[in-house]
Amino acid sequence: MDLLELENKLKEIGSAPRAVDAKKNVTNTITPVNVTRKISTISDEEVQSYSDKVIPSWNDLQTIYESRWRKEKEKFQAHLKSNFTALIERYASGKQELFQLCVPERREKLYITAFLELFEKE
Repeated sequence: MDLLELENKLKEIGSAPRAVDAKKNVTNTITPVNVTRKISTISDEEVQSYSDKVIPSWNDLQTIYESRWRKEKEKFQAHLKSNFTALIERYASGKQELFQLCVPERREKLYITAFLELFEKE
């Protein structure tokens, strides 16, 4: 993902619907900082809004990323099971496409491992 795509994604996240807290009746929004600007051009207000943020430790980040991957893997495996069941129900034979994987190369091994986990012998 290049810098322009990342910035567009951040804008998209910033324009997403706001979450409303039912107890406080307050909306929470996160406005990302423009990542292509030089540090010297960031306003004092933006600096102030991020100054109280804490950078998570490596272990915390790893936990967050692992939990996201687990959710994504479960969704992927459920999709595979669904496709496989559909093929079986229509008595498909011969060479069949179960799933077309379109992910970045760096994540390919994770998906291959998740696929193979479905066929492991216990």
